[in-house]
Amino acid sequence: DLGSILTVEGNGTFDNGGEYQVINGGTSGSTSAITVSGRFITQDAEGFNGTGTAIPTIVPTLNAGSFVEFARAGNQVITNFTPKYKNVDITGTGTKTLGHATGIWVDENLKVASSTLLVNTNEAITVNKAVNVTSGVFDIKNSGQLIQVD
Repeated sequence: DLGSILTVEGNGTFDNGGEYQVINGGTSGSTSAITVSGRFITQDAEGFNGTGTAIPTIVPTLNAGSFVEFARAGNQVITNFTPKYKNVDITGTGTKTLGHATGIWVDENLKVASSTLLVNTNEAITVNKAVNVTSGVFDIKNSGQLIQVD
């Protein structure tokens, strides 16, 4: 339970350790906040932010240069995040799938370091900068799309 503020600094890493959630657990009327400038590792099968995910009730602030790493040992959903992810790393094992047909935006870089990133038919992932596949698989099916801006 987060009753106040969680800050992940530039060189810092927070790992939710699996199916654990960061929730607003403060006293009535308190406000919880999460700010990520470093790396937030989610191993939650349902993803990063939204119902059933690593952060189900708080909308975190992702600063420039921050990373969200989808690291589950098994299948995992990459959830839609508004305004946009900054950097996304795909690690762990299994298949990572998009949790929204067109709403996955990465404002900086996408890296597939292990596992499989699957973009199904009629889905799209938009990346503003680099896409790097260092290991693993980036699988775009039929009319699925990678939209790379820069």
